[in-house]
Amino acid sequence: MEYRLLGPLSVCREGVELDLGTPKTRIILAMLLSRAGRPVSMEQLAGALWGDAPPKSAVKNVQTYVHRLRLCLGDPACLVRQGSGYLASTRREDLDTARFEDLAASGRALEAAGRLDEASRRLREALALWRGPAFAGMTDVATLAVESTRLEEERLSVLERRITVDLRLGRHGELLGELTSLTGQFPLRERLWGQLMLTLYHCGRRADALNAYTQARRTLIEEAGLDPGRELREIHQRILGQDVSLGPAAPLPATAGPARPAVVPRMLSSALRDFTGRQAELEAIEQVLGGERAPEDPTAVVTISGRAGSGKTSLAIQAAHRVLRAHPDGQLFATLATTESPLDPHTVLGRFLRTLGVPAAAVPDDEDERAGLYRSLLAERRTLVVLDDVRDEGQLSTLLPGSGTCGVLVTSRTRLGALVGAHRIALGDLGEPDGAALLRKVTGDRLAAADPAHLRTLVRLCAGSPLALRTAGSLLAARPHYRVADLVAGLTGARPLDVLAYGGLGVRSSLTPSYLALTPKARRLFRRLGALEEPDFAHWTAAAVLDVDPQVAQRLLDELIDTHLLDVVEPAEGPVRYRFHDLTRLYARERAQHEDALGRGVLRALDLR
Repeated sequence: MEYRLLGPLSVCREGVELDLGTPKTRIILAMLLSRAGRPVSMEQLAGALWGDAPPKSAVKNVQTYVHRLRLCLGDPACLVRQGSGYLASTRREDLDTARFEDLAASGRALEAAGRLDEASRRLREALALWRGPAFAGMTDVATLAVESTRLEEERLSVLERRITVDLRLGRHGELLGELTSLTGQFPLRERLWGQLMLTLYHCGRRADALNAYTQARRTLIEEAGLDPGRELREIHQRILGQDVSLGPAAPLPATAGPARPAVVPRMLSSALRDFTGRQAELEAIEQVLGGERAPEDPTAVVTISGRAGSGKTSLAIQAAHRVLRAHPDGQLFATLATTESPLDPHTVLGRFLRTLGVPAAAVPDDEDERAGLYRSLLAERRTLVVLDDVRDEGQLSTLLPGSGTCGVLVTSRTRLGALVGAHRIALGDLGEPDGAALLRKVTGDRLAAADPAHLRTLVRLCAGSPLALRTAGSLLAARPHYRVADLVAGLTGARPLDVLAYGGLGVRSSLTPSYLALTPKARRLFRRLGALEEPDFAHWTAAAVLDVDPQVAQRLLDELIDTHLLDVVEPAEGPVRYRFHDLTRLYARERAQHEDALGRGVLRALDLR
């Protein structure tokens, strides 16, 4: 038998959890187990069930509950009648509370003997027995509430002891996130504040360690009306004086080297010389991310979504440079990529932690621990985090800082609708004046002699896509024998997307990840709609081309809209209609021609071979 009290009451027999019946039978068992080996009177059991107003049948009812418990446990001898009450007859090793106390005592003995690695492991084993607050859900019973409080105090004492051992082992980098979280949960426990100060000090963050003391002192005065105790004041003074005796008892691993000072990350690439337009969007981002924010404020998040090639990354980098002064503690940047094998948050966290000065050997293996350390390092720092080409909200869950002083800029091909509180920017096409300006910036003086009519046509055929315009401009700049008229001819030919490819740039290659991320039915709908001639269409058209129910068609249309592969047209009157961006339609038709027999038939009928 295994009796678990360190969390919700649970009993297992040979690994199988037993059904303990009603809340009253569970309270009876909890009362008996809380005093295992000692009798609990009938009066105490009745008081736990009914307080000061037990029914006349209280004794008989308690007897009935005990009988039911014996049946549930499958052993009448486990609950013994003794005097006017009952006694839980259990072996010490069957109670998780007893195992916790024994493991904790063993850990303390190992520490005293100088066997620190073993002591840390033993204390961790003790703490791992906890599944939540002791007697969870039963602390409205006064006796159980007192026992729960006693056990919780013992748990915190063991936790502080384990942290002390780990500090002696030099595991400062691993402890930082945990201690930051613990001082938030238990702001009046001075020992935790002292441990956090020592950890910050040994991570090369002396100023942050002194700030932690200031925060602890303010909290103690405001919430308890007390100044810090002698131990915390002494740690503060020793850090002020950089006392050499504060060094760890054991050195850091040889591969890790000494703790490096905090660094200011500068991971942004340079601002783009050919960036054009998007002034309204830049001003909106600057308004959200450019101001002062307090640590307790929600983290400011801006999302930039749009179809492939709409200039999301360019806008993000340009905007990030405009808000540098608001983020003097640095900028972090990562491209997560919406490919079939996107970069996982665990890897990104590792890169960010190393960039922030954490030695490679001190980066935790567990993702939650990495996230905790990452948020601790960014707490109250004014840092900008730029996350490019994010696939979905799941990639962001551990990468968002926890402090309002930080700002986050996210780009994605999807709209990230579940990211609550974010300021959303959806990028559309560049207007013709901005498109022409971008083309001229990319090509330099190459267009000075170009026919204005041909130039206007080229801009129009690029359909306001910054990627298409930049690709066309790169071709003209790199190949002096190319004329604007040649590109116009290619873009009005049989395979226009072949023209819009140069080096690492390409409209087709940029659209492919978005297409491959679709479900199979949505891909089929994308191809078949692309093969149609109509400039726009209603949702019933989608139902017809797939021969599916209108509700199914609407869900698939929504999938295409969420990934910016389809646009919404809202007419003044009548139902909503949908349309493709010109270049996206060309891509859909290519896919239809290669993958879909029906699509090939429609394209032949339209003479679009």
